[in-house]
Amino acid sequence: MKELITANLKIATDLDIPISVFNIMGFPTETRRLVIDTIELNRTFRSDDINAYCFVPFQGNPLRLLSEKLGLVTKVTRAQSIMPPTILDIPHLFRNAIEGIRRCFVLYVKMPTSGWPKIERAEASLWS
Repeated sequence: MKELITANLKIATDLDIPISVFNIMGFPTETRRLVIDTIELNRTFRSDDINAYCFVPFQGNPLRLLSEKLGLVTKVTRAQSIMPPTILDIPHLFRNAIEGIRRCFVLYVKMPTSGWPKIERAEASLWS
């Protein structure tokens, strides 16, 4: 799938069609490794703009029901915006960690992997 996405986006970039990429992280069962996989996918193609957002469990979304079932939100928790840190209480990917990764997402995509330890320190400093 990664190769298909990359190949198709290359067609657009070869034709000088601008690409904006929107990424969502912090899904109910997502791990840090899966977020890194998303970052690594973004590194395989050229885009003109990269955005990263936290998943918001809006009412009526099937993932909202999963979030409730897993105890990550209550039935009365109100989801109202895509901008603040996640409202999910994910035990294996804490709220502040998700926000730190989100805020450093573009750095991870654009900077050499040799600089990732520094980015990870910056990411952690955002929530420590």
